[in-house]
Amino acid sequence: MGQALQYIKNQQPGLMAYIEDGNCEIPNNLAENSIRPFTVGGKNWLFAGNPKGATANAIVYSLMKRQKLMT
Repeated sequence: MGQALQYIKNQQPGLMAYIEDGNCEIPNNLAENSIRPFTVGGKNWLFAGNPKGATANAIVYSLMKRQKLMT
């Protein structure tokens, strides 16, 4: 928790720019890119067939996401 608070304190000048200048936009590309594969494949999840199939899909997706994060 202390490290997180120190990080915020160190980032304060940059973060204040968003508060003081209404023309600044906060980029959310990282968040959008991380959920894109799941949202694009959303229709595919409808065809899991049953709860066991949905669980299997979730496990495979989680493993793929974890592997991507580790590389």
